[in-house]
Amino acid sequence: MKKLFIVVLIMMLFINIPVFSMRAPPGREIPLLNKNDIIWKQDSSFLVNPIDENYSDIVYGEGLYVSIWKDCIKISKDYKNWDYTINLDHSILGNIYYYGGKFIVASYNRLFISEDGFDWTEIGFADNIKFLYSNNIVYNGNEYIIPCYDNKILFSYDGYEWEEKEMDTNIIRIVEWFKNKYIAVAYSWLDQKNKIYTSIDGKKWIEQCSFEYRSDESEMIIGDNSIAVVDNNYSYEHYTAYVHISNDGINWEKTYEVDSNISLTYGNGKYVAKLKSGQILISEDEGKTWVKKENSDLFQKIFYVNDHFAAPMTNQNFTYLKSQDGISWDVVKSEPLKPQENWFKDVCWAENRFVAVGGSSTIKYSDDGQLWVNVVTDTDEGFEGITYGKDSYIVVGEKGIVLKSRDAVTWEKRQICDENLLDVKFDGKQFIAVGEGGVIFTSVDGTNWDELDKLEFDIVSIFVEEGNYFLAGSQANIWHTKDFVSYDVGNTPVNIKIDCISGKDGLYVASGEEGVLLYSQDGTNWNLGKSNSVGSNDELKTIIPYDGGFVVAGTEILTSPDGMNWTNETNHYNEYAMTEESSKFWMMEEMHSYDNYPINGLACDENGNVIAVGYYGNIMRGKVRDVYAVAGEKVVVRLPSFKIIINGVEIKPTTSQYPFLEYKGITYFPMTWEYAKFLGLDTAFSLDKGLVVNKSERTLWELTEYQNNYYEKPAFQYVGTFPDFKICANNKLINNAEEEWPLFVYKDVTYFPLTWRFTVEEFDWEINFDTEEGLSIKSK
Repeated sequence: MKKLFIVVLIMMLFINIPVFSMRAPPGREIPLLNKNDIIWKQDSSFLVNPIDENYSDIVYGEGLYVSIWKDCIKISKDYKNWDYTINLDHSILGNIYYYGGKFIVASYNRLFISEDGFDWTEIGFADNIKFLYSNNIVYNGNEYIIPCYDNKILFSYDGYEWEEKEMDTNIIRIVEWFKNKYIAVAYSWLDQKNKIYTSIDGKKWIEQCSFEYRSDESEMIIGDNSIAVVDNNYSYEHYTAYVHISNDGINWEKTYEVDSNISLTYGNGKYVAKLKSGQILISEDEGKTWVKKENSDLFQKIFYVNDHFAAPMTNQNFTYLKSQDGISWDVVKSEPLKPQENWFKDVCWAENRFVAVGGSSTIKYSDDGQLWVNVVTDTDEGFEGITYGKDSYIVVGEKGIVLKSRDAVTWEKRQICDENLLDVKFDGKQFIAVGEGGVIFTSVDGTNWDELDKLEFDIVSIFVEEGNYFLAGSQANIWHTKDFVSYDVGNTPVNIKIDCISGKDGLYVASGEEGVLLYSQDGTNWNLGKSNSVGSNDELKTIIPYDGGFVVAGTEILTSPDGMNWTNETNHYNEYAMTEESSKFWMMEEMHSYDNYPINGLACDENGNVIAVGYYGNIMRGKVRDVYAVAGEKVVVRLPSFKIIINGVEIKPTTSQYPFLEYKGITYFPMTWEYAKFLGLDTAFSLDKGLVVNKSERTLWELTEYQNNYYEKPAFQYVGTFPDFKICANNKLINNAEEEWPLFVYKDVTYFPLTWRFTVEEFDWEINFDTEEGLSIKSK
């Protein structure tokens, strides 16, 4: 079986296909953007959050700063407080532009377009379309163009519909529009030199001049009446930079050369350059002459945004320098995007809304998992857990704080004890809150709480399932109770802290410190799962089940189809991210390790969207893909827990060599020759036709049951495979990859799901299920 977590946005092969739309948070003012065709100068980059170098670019339009930060969009009105985060589900995003009343983000061969900075549409291109390395987009006031590799160029009048054309040159590196013509920097492999080309239509290009050297990095900056090309050439462990200036894009003059790289920008009628050596250069005559100013090692890059120059301070968190003239600089403190106290502890999904809680009274909610809204509460305490029940969200936290809300926006506060409450769950009738000092509280309405008898250890988490309550403790304890009066102490093979318990279909899973992973079939006797993380320095904080198994997360992320055998899915390049090849789980927004601080909470909506929250305010998003049957891949199945009777004969799963099996909550029938004939079916198999099953008028009167001679006692779970041959039922070919309950093979026998489609419509059986009598199948 292949259970693949994939990105929400699928790489499209055709253009102009809107993939998603995100709306702004309710109740928040969103400034309307000017839709006039305004050409904005495109600077190289701007560092939004100086603590992290994973930035790309920033533009300003109608009161909004919209910036690329890692793989997401950050939005601010003052670029001090970045309240809005929009994930575009792509690990690498290029430059961002504001052209013709639209924000446009380029990435590989995809575009993301927004007319207000909040609602984004993805435009995908065919695989043979690849943007230049600079992700260069140009706008001439009427049309957009994107130069691509392999002699291709894309044209669009609106940014949504694109036409592919051919260029007569394929060596272009970067393009701009200046004085009614396209100007391009290109590299000639034949001459090993950089050249300047111009074009009126973007298709036919004319070579204007050739520089006397090769440069690896080119940058083009547009001034008021001039255009500058900066070439930073790196070789033999040093930089050589050249600045060329032109007033018409045809005639060029080299005005500066230095043994250092250059960061150049233009604003307020002047070019301002910052050399890696620390030197600041100013040109107030459109780049003809340059004046050296004071050296500065406080910053390395310099930018121009919204009528002023800005530079992030080196090694100073959340601090940048601001200047109107590029000479005198003032220190400006930015609000941190990830304050240390903003540690998310838990997240839940209910009423079409994700709600995340954490330290320093942090609450955020999102209706799509992408755009998050901060909530202000009347408390200073941190929050530890959240659940939903009886039309209310319930949050518990430090000093016995409990919050209640109907909409996750307005919250009622109360204090029910002095101890820190660490977790809360809803069992269908009442809320149960647990915490330090072994405190246990219950409430039928989330407002009035009753205290129960304490346990002798801190209760870290609680899991409830059909009247069974499992409590995880700080001293490696797992206690089970049905009434909070009498408790069964779990038999665990470890003596370390257990952080979380979960379960499904009669299988329970627990995780904790030192990468411990436990599983149990009865909730009392616990066994050690198989994982390379066990005994490590990892801490596994949270677990969620899904159709294909379990996901556990902390300082590592692991998946398991059966709760016993675990695979580590973490990319170890200091990021909590996974690759698509893992075929298990994909966390879409990467998360830096920050000294191995863990993910603390996971939540999944009904559409398979997964949210992970953790330390330093990190929110990551993934998606559960539907199960597809891939030929030859393994599938984990288990024995049913009830009696099975076919045509009056009881089949005992625990002694049958070919037992009935369960997969995804459905019972499966072993299509052996004897079982099939006993229920009125003919079966045949050949290499060219595969397995053929047809309704027959002839049946066996007696059944010879296969006995299991291979096991002293039955296994709890079995491993089958999806078939790699054709299967036909009543002359109808079954497309197993599209089946909700796909067929599988176990011990060379094909298993069919006992769904209405097969049992009634195809095989004409009578099927009944009773909790006491079990499953009954009769042929007509």
